[in-house]
Amino acid sequence: MEAEEILRSSEMWLRTCDASRKAGIPASALYSLEMSVEMALKAVLCGLGIEVPKAHNVTNQIREVARHDARIPKEFRERMDKIASTFSTLVEYRAPSGYSFEYNLSDEELERKLDSLYDDSKEIIELCRRAVASL
Repeated sequence: MEAEEILRSSEMWLRTCDASRKAGIPASALYSLEMSVEMALKAVLCGLGIEVPKAHNVTNQIREVARHDARIPKEFRERMDKIASTFSTLVEYRAPSGYSFEYNLSDEELERKLDSLYDDSKEIIELCRRAVASL
């Protein structure tokens, strides 16, 4: 799978997030947002020739690559702490948003979390797009 194909998947998940958000389905929107950022980060790994991990949380791999691979753009490296923090929170909410009925989370709680993560997530996706384009 090529990095551009993975980015297209990221974009599809972001459109799903936006549609779910507009429809008032925050659990689906938050789950889709996590998937969108996950795919964008995996696109960076793929663009570097690194086998895409089967795990959802690629924070450690991305952090390691950002530290040691000069091909990663400076703006990406400079935002690494924010990328890691935002994505780790998204991963933390992945199961609760996918199975909100089991976690007893209200739509209001999920919507607040979604709102707090949305803008940073879109920024991460854009950073990933630019990183892949530069590779």
